[in-house]
Amino acid sequence: RRLGLTPGMTLIVEQETADTTYLRVQSEQPRLVDRQGILVVQSHPVADLENSVRDERDRRVLALLQQFEV
Repeated sequence: RRLGLTPGMTLIVEQETADTTYLRVQSEQPRLVDRQGILVVQSHPVADLENSVRDERDRRVLALLQQFEV
């Protein structure tokens, strides 16, 4: 991950002046896809979903245990 670049990223070349050229990473925009009549957003997750699901399960189990005072 040198310079924060990873394989598969798209770089955009921008020339500001005759002597100045910049490279920037093209931001990946979420896309709307029609799946059998339902619009679905395709995007990368903004958080670690695996840990989020685990944390939510743990929270719910703890709440149930406290409810029944086990």
